[in-house]
Amino acid sequence: MSLGKFSSRSLTSRLGRTILTILSIVIGVTAVVSVSLLSETTSKAQKMMFETVTGKATLEVTVPGNAGFEDDIVAKVQQTPGVQYAVPLLQRDAKIISGEKQIKLQALGVDTARASKEQTVDQLVRDYKVTAGRMGELRTDKKKPYELVIDEGFAKQQHLKIGDVVSVRGAAAKVDLEVVGLAKPLGGAAMRQMALAMIPLNDSKKIFNRTHPNIIDSIQIVTAVGANVDQVAAEIAKILPEGLKVRPPSSNSNLMKRMLLSTEQSLFVSTVFSFVLACFIILNTFFMSVGERRRQLAIMRAVGATGKQIMYTMLGEALMLGVIGTGIGIPAGIGAAYLMNRTMSRGFDVILPDPQIHWLPIALAAFLGIGISLIGSYVPAWRAGQVSPLEGLSRVSREDIEGGGRRYLVFGGLLMLIGVVIVYFCIAGQLNIYVGPFGAVFLLIGVVFLSPLFLEPLITVFAAMIKPFTKVEGEMALRQILRHRVRTQLTIGVLFVAACAVIGMTISIKDNVRDMQEWYRASVTSDFFVRSLMPDMQKGTSPDLPAEVGDEIREISYLDPSMVERIVFVGADVLDKQGAEHGIHVVARDFADHRPPSFDLTDGTLEGLREKLFDGQVVIGSILAHDLNLKAGEEISILGRNGAEKVKVAAVANDYMVAGLSVHMQRKTAERILGIEGVDAYAIRLAENENREKLEDLRNKLAVITDKYALMLQSNTELSWTIDAMKAGVELGMWGLVYVAFFVAMIGVVNTLTMNVLEQTRELAMLRIVAMTKTQVRKTILTQALLISAAGLVPGIAVGVFVAYIMNLAMVPSFGREIEFHFYPGLLSVALFGTIAVTLIAAYFPARRAANVDLAQALHYD
Repeated sequence: MSLGKFSSRSLTSRLGRTILTILSIVIGVTAVVSVSLLSETTSKAQKMMFETVTGKATLEVTVPGNAGFEDDIVAKVQQTPGVQYAVPLLQRDAKIISGEKQIKLQALGVDTARASKEQTVDQLVRDYKVTAGRMGELRTDKKKPYELVIDEGFAKQQHLKIGDVVSVRGAAAKVDLEVVGLAKPLGGAAMRQMALAMIPLNDSKKIFNRTHPNIIDSIQIVTAVGANVDQVAAEIAKILPEGLKVRPPSSNSNLMKRMLLSTEQSLFVSTVFSFVLACFIILNTFFMSVGERRRQLAIMRAVGATGKQIMYTMLGEALMLGVIGTGIGIPAGIGAAYLMNRTMSRGFDVILPDPQIHWLPIALAAFLGIGISLIGSYVPAWRAGQVSPLEGLSRVSREDIEGGGRRYLVFGGLLMLIGVVIVYFCIAGQLNIYVGPFGAVFLLIGVVFLSPLFLEPLITVFAAMIKPFTKVEGEMALRQILRHRVRTQLTIGVLFVAACAVIGMTISIKDNVRDMQEWYRASVTSDFFVRSLMPDMQKGTSPDLPAEVGDEIREISYLDPSMVERIVFVGADVLDKQGAEHGIHVVARDFADHRPPSFDLTDGTLEGLREKLFDGQVVIGSILAHDLNLKAGEEISILGRNGAEKVKVAAVANDYMVAGLSVHMQRKTAERILGIEGVDAYAIRLAENENREKLEDLRNKLAVITDKYALMLQSNTELSWTIDAMKAGVELGMWGLVYVAFFVAMIGVVNTLTMNVLEQTRELAMLRIVAMTKTQVRKTILTQALLISAAGLVPGIAVGVFVAYIMNLAMVPSFGREIEFHFYPGLLSVALFGTIAVTLIAAYFPARRAANVDLAQALHYD
């Protein structure tokens, strides 16, 4: 017997059910594809931020700090056996001024001499091509501007074109540069808060070097094919002057991995939970879709169809719907990824590459859409094939009434045990942190399987609570919900998982934002900051300031010299207890103020800390302390100009700058160890005995200086506004996450109610005939929605709070300390009642359909 026509007729006759099924698949596939693509793109883009600078280099020669070194060593490195290319590089954070706009710029001084007709010397190391114009050439006429090449993505964003003249603040003065070319990194673009610009090496030395004309920052080395990189590094080390070292480029370093860790973890957790939630929605939809046609399938059995034919027909339908849903969901997910990509780019003021289409998210989506559709339909299809025609004529199966049975409880308990063990060992540091989300997933799914233990008592309690308002309609709603236990359990499971995941992530995010605000209040106490531009939160670096700026600030009559502090950010390396190198960022300050330094300490005390810093001790970030297993009072080895130097750790501080890999030291200590020079920012604070009304006068005087040198003046209040704006943006995105996830779960509730309405068609018609009003019908259906929502959301939100606490514990490897957990009654209340309200609004449509059913037709409904 061929059941193809029956299958197609069934799908088209119940178009609403078919569309809901496809929509569930589309939503699940879209969520997984978009989050996976965005995760993959963001991770690759951040890595390429480093790789755009280091290019094909396998080694680099550097010096600690920002002192630089003479370029005469380049020729010797090039002659070392195993070295294919050795190319010098001068790298400076700068600021490009175009009209009224001032934008961060990472200026690369590169060797633009021709290595061949097709390539410059620099292109032997860095993979990029000039897509318009030409490479810059050394300036020979002092009346003409210098030349630079900028990346085409930045040019498009800032509306710059070839021939435009822009200004860059150099070491001594502002200089003009003409855009002569646009470049594109090969293999994709890089995400960066500072655009890349390339200037001929010798010109960049004149622009950015303070005192020594031949200073470069590094030598990028490409080793020959087949050469042993470690042996080549050892040979290069023999010829390097004291203070210089050879190492793998920073793109391979621990520093980059640490910078990427928190972002990758967040996106990975989002991907895992999106996948699990999508699985629940699709499984729920197919269970209901097949279960609703139970009587039809029994009739087909009665007229000759075998159990296998019924099962294969259902699987064929699932395959077709899965293919259609996946076919729609994959392009929709790609489109959503592009939309989120653009939103992030604008919101965070970065240049993000377009999402890179990768086989893994597509394969994952195909498995989800098609595989889960087949899995979701298999169990009810198999059951339909096993049930006798007589038993199948009953609208509700015995399994649906009785639930899953003892074996499901045992399986749920086993999943919970596995989940608890995984989460525990992740928190204890015995398992990789990326295993943690899977443990949480096992835990949540285990709770769903154990839901029969508390489903009826929970729903009964909620029904009793609203009974004064629902009366007989509540009794009918409760009976219908408990009549379909498996269906109800799956729907509640969707809501439960959504609530756990979203509330857990949301509270954890709020705790992180709150922790950052507390760090800001404790660490940023100056009244004003003068800098070229806001520093990069990951690198801490900012364009250098002219030397004259500090002199003019100190000339303000009522400013005590101790209230004007110089700040410098430089990269360096430290050795752990096993002798391995770790990248860090040194923050060098004067600490001229006699009051205790501004730190948010997690180990150590502020009392006497300033004196310790002047004695050569340091304060390190909590993440660095965690990574190196250091405490206050122990020693840390910093690689400086004269090799490794041990300094004592005076305290450990919470630090959100430079990924927490920070070492704070007094400026003279940094000058001695790392040879730092220059100033990245000035922090200005009025003395405590000064009239605070002078703040506005101080602002005006500082504004004159900053306008003269085209610098940025920012008050503590304005910085606080920036932090508050970041908080508001995070919270806006957080609420969006809450309601998007619950909207997806709401589809499951609407599906359940629609199926319930279809099954109750004849029953409701009979009740209407014997005096039940349309209002009572609507109230019955809406009460079902209320009970299902409450049964899923209340325990889900409660467990979500616990999940947030666990997530904070699990963040110790990322933050170096436990993030303090807080309870947010307002958030939980809005999430609960707001989501229930939205669900009730959505439930109005199946309720309205039930109330308006034609009574004569309903009596013949099958």
